[in-house]
Order: sequence, then C-alpha cells, then structure tokens
Amino acid sequence: MEISMYQKLLMLPIFNGLTTRELTQIISQIHLDFNQYADGETLASQDDRCDKIIYVLNGKVECEYRDPENRFVLTELMDQPFIIEPSHLYGMSQRYEHSYITLEPVDTVAVSKRDFSNVMLNYHIVKTNILNMLCARIQSLTKIVRECEPETVVEKIIQFLRRNLATQKGQKTLYINMEILADLIQETRINVSFALRDLKQQGLIDQPHRGQILIPDIQNLITHYNTYK
Repeated sequence: MEISMYQKLLMLPIFNGLTTRELTQIISQIHLDFNQYADGETLASQDDRCDKIIYVLNGKVECEYRDPENRFVLTELMDQPFIIEPSHLYGMSQRYEHSYITLEPVDTVAVSKRDFSNVMLNYHIVKTNILNMLCARIQSLTKIVRECEPETVVEKIIQFLRRNLATQKGQKTLYINMEILADLIQETRINVSFALRDLKQQGLIDQPHRGQILIPDIQNLITHYNTYK
C-alpha cells in the first residue's frame, strides 16, 4: 500500500491518534476492501442492512433521505473524508437511514463488521474515537429534541430541517411541495411562502425550481435560527 493511502486512512476520525505502526498492525489483521466508483453510483442505500464500515476517502458524495411516506426528499453534500453511518452498525436499527450517491469519481475502503468488532475495537484509540463519534451524534440530536417549541414560521421551517439532517453543516436541498411543508410544520401555505421569501431575501436560501429549497450553508441558517432564541 502506498504511503499516501496510509495518510488518507490516518485522516479518518476513527483512526485519529494512531501511529503509522499501529495502523499497519491493524491492517495486517483485517481485510480492506478498496473500491472505486464512477459518478452517479450508489455506495449505500436507505434501508439496506448496515453490515460494514465504509470509509469515503475522497470525492463528492450526496447523502439522500427519502421520507417513507413520499412527502419530501432531503439531500446533503458530505465532507471528505467520512464514515458512512457508523451509528447503525449496532443497536436496534442496523439499516442505513440514508442513501449515498457519488457526484464524481470516489474512492472507498470497507471493513466488515466482524473485522471491526474482533480486531479494530481491541485498540483503545479506535474504541475511544468511535465512542466520541457516537456520543457527539447523540448529544447533537438530544439538544435538538430538547429545544423549546418554535414560535415563528421561520423557526418551524429551520427546526424541521435540523430534525431531518444527517449533519448540521454544509449544503442541503429540500424537495417538497409547499402545501405539504405547511402541513408538516402546522402552518398555512401563505405563511410558509412569506417565510421562505424572507429567508431568500436574506440570502440564506434559494428556490431554483418549484418545490425545491436550496440551503447553501446550513450553519448560516442555524445561526439565524439561534437569533430567535
């Protein structure tokens, strides 16, 4: 394996703090499944069983969530590198919550659940890193759930987005009918229209097409949301 590949692996959050020697020891005991994907290929599909750790090493990937009742679709651009839903490797639901589609050529490396459990978790640093990742995810979701109920229409829209996101940063796109959005946040269609117009005028969102809401930077929108608190 090339030195550059070691460096890419060491950049992954789960390997943070490992030395090259320790990483070499791990690699010698597990099977690494390297793959290259072209533009438009699916790395993992929503509701498929999560039975391995998939590391995205480079390239642009879109995370997509489709509402089970077909009311909306929410897509997100993912930062690189990242691990696909490690929180679903164990627990009550061991299926992916989202689909992951490549937007350009992408390199990945996967490790089976067996190798992850029997080898990687024997290393204290790996175990600590995965626990930190899971705890951060739980704390983020808990914070959102415990927030006070929103009062304004803008607050309701932003809270709806936050509760359905995989990550709280980056570009997001919501595909939804305005009447459905109004119903989901318990508001009128006209109030939702006015709120979206207000956000668009402030440069926080765009509406390139009917039924499409583009959020260039969700952090800016969250900051805006916090000004209401």
